Amino acid sequence: MKRYRITAYLLLLMAALWVFPAPRALAADDGAAAEETTSAEGTGSLSAYLKAKAPQEEHVLTPEEKAQLKREEKARKAEEKREEKERKAQERREKKHKKRTNQKYQLVYEDDSYVYYLDMENLRWRDIPYTEEKMLDVWVRLIPVADSAAAEKLEDEGGFYMGHYYLEHYYMRKKTRQIQFLAELEVTGRPNNDVETGKYRSAAWEELVPGSIEDALYNRIMKRMSNPKEKATSTSLTSFLEDVFRISL
Repeated sequence: MKRYRITAYLLLLMAALWVFPAPRALAADDGAAAEETTSAEGTGSLSAYLKAKAPQEEHVLTPEEKAQLKREEKARKAEEKREEKERKAQERREKKHKKRTNQKYQLVYEDDSYVYYLDMENLRWRDIPYTEEKMLDVWVRLIPVADSAAAEKLEDEGGFYMGHYYLEHYYMRKKTRQIQFLAELEVTGRPNNDVETGKYRSAAWEELVPGSIEDALYNRIMKRMSNPKEKATSTSLTSFLEDVFRISL
């Protein structure tokens, strides 16, 4: 009977151990569970971080957006082409204006009232009738000092000074250092081509008065004309004949 009791006690103990695990085992199971949970949580946080760092998914353009992008690209290229064309045109204009400025009007003298510009395009050597000498045919433009800077800027940009100025026409004789005044035109805008500009007269040569405007113009202009063939146009036979027929001796 006693042996049966011992067997019953052992069975009850085993059942109790099966229902209620030992504290160490519970602690080990709890630690494993906690480790598993921590690992899972850590894995979840890393995934969120990687997802945040990863580049966003590329937006798929709609047909309307694609068409809009094409229009914008076409407009951008057209604008670049227009700017390039305008830049080249500006360079051509500047080159032309620089050449025109160098050939047309060059500043030759200035006083308190006017700036004097030598007309290089119409500057030429002419034969003095019935002599072997040459005389320099000179046109000088006088612009008021107050307007000269604006006039130069305007004409450098391709415009034409339309304000008030004077045009003076001279013959200059290098061998004898004499000058002959032909005409003075008062002009606003462009001059008319039918004005009387004076004619050559052998008796009209004047001696230069030192310190005069004519003296200053003569000396400065002749310094530029040291070589007639290089510095000014020589008259052709046709031009000479035309001058002879219109000249009054």
